[in-house]
Amino acid sequence: MTAFQVEKSPMTIIILQRNPDCFYLGADSQWTDADGLKTYKSKLREISTPTGNTIAWGTAGNPEIGITEFGKWIADYKWTGNESWTEFIVEASAEFARLNAIRKAIGQAAAEVISSREFITTNLCDLLICGQIANHMCGYEVDHNGTYQSTTTLGGFIAIGTGSPFARAVYATQMWYEAELKLDSGKQFNTLMGLTARYGSQCSLPVEYLKIVPGGIEPFISNEPNIEAERLPSATQSG
Repeated sequence: MTAFQVEKSPMTIIILQRNPDCFYLGADSQWTDADGLKTYKSKLREISTPTGNTIAWGTAGNPEIGITEFGKWIADYKWTGNESWTEFIVEASAEFARLNAIRKAIGQAAAEVISSREFITTNLCDLLICGQIANHMCGYEVDHNGTYQSTTTLGGFIAIGTGSPFARAVYATQMWYEAELKLDSGKQFNTLMGLTARYGSQCSLPVEYLKIVPGGIEPFISNEPNIEAERLPSATQSG
């Protein structure tokens, strides 16, 4: 059985937004360890496969599940060149549910209340994943039970973590005033992430971004220098 270490930090915001020509994946970067010490770590990962696919993901909750263990699974996935998102998301969500189930079993053995909100937000993990497989771009939300929904089903916008209600409010406001604001997609997403990380519940600057396009990951250039100055140096760390 995997021995998961728990960083007791439900504080996070992960946002996945689908645009006509790309996905934007963003996150704040603050973690709080079991002793209450605040540190800054990347919550986003990306990997390019030998068969030319690109997968990127971000996680809210226990990083041992979402970053470490799930990252190992993706790194070891047997890519053949005949994959599709349809089959990959089924396998990925099943593995994600298995990893969360291990942590639930550990909690039960320790007489923890695994149905409590505190246990779920600090010990389990939810996931946003997107990218290109076989020249097809898709994005999904996967919860700790392995239930998944696509960005198409969810209207092209998904937010998870404690800051998600604020993010949805900001996004709805941006869409309502889209014609007046005249924001290009990059500036709109940068503003969304910056405002949510700065003012959302239990979130914190700096923020990090990935822009996923057909063929790979593109550098994401911020149009908000006051927010740009507080970004992480890089969000494209694998593994």
